[in-house]
Amino acid sequence: MHLKTLLEDIGLKNKEAQTYLALLELGASPAGAVARKTGLKRTSIYDIMKTLRAKGVVIITLRKNKKIFLARQPEQLTKLWKRRVRALEDALPQFNLIEKQGGARPHVTFLEGVPQVKEFYRTILEDYKGKSYDVIGNTETFLAWDPEFFDEYRRLRARANIKTRLILTQEKASLAQKTHEKILKNEIRFFPKQYRYDNLIRIYPDKVLFLSTKETNIGILIESGEFVDSFKKMFEFMWGVLDKS
Repeated sequence: MHLKTLLEDIGLKNKEAQTYLALLELGASPAGAVARKTGLKRTSIYDIMKTLRAKGVVIITLRKNKKIFLARQPEQLTKLWKRRVRALEDALPQFNLIEKQGGARPHVTFLEGVPQVKEFYRTILEDYKGKSYDVIGNTETFLAWDPEFFDEYRRLRARANIKTRLILTQEKASLAQKTHEKILKNEIRFFPKQYRYDNLIRIYPDKVLFLSTKETNIGILIESGEFVDSFKKMFEFMWGVLDKS
């Protein structure tokens, strides 16, 4: 990532990031030198430096009654980032209160195409380490999006100690998966042979994902406690009546 973009990501504005990088390269310098380096107006440099000092990344000193600016060590930038994170964490109760006052509303996200679905699966590997989720569908649908990627995903999921219970239709790929239950940290039960389910439903602790490949490659992600609870109950009922073998 470009250094200027990174600085903007942690809270510096465009000209602030530009000025900090210039000052870091120049060392202790007066406003004129920084203005020449950045191409910004000398009068603007003073205002930018005041802001950067307030953010803790620039020091302003006087030498012979002349203001000299010095960029603080890059390690100071991590403190700037941590302050922003702390401020957000402190404000979380207020955000949650606003959400509760507005009423519980499901958040719906459309995952359009294979790249977005893959990105979602990568977040699962990070967010659900040591947890578990349930699946209804068939393995052929799962692998159809990208066989190599999703075959590797299953191994990475097991390595992250994410366990799954699956209710699958009895097609070849699903039956083959049964032989790898322990390695992949799966527990599998099957629909009766006469039933085939072409889509996938993935029930996570806080969301439900629907995947379809038959007509369109699309995923619908619903983040709702009510939806999760309903699908959990449906899954538990089916799990209880289906044969373990």
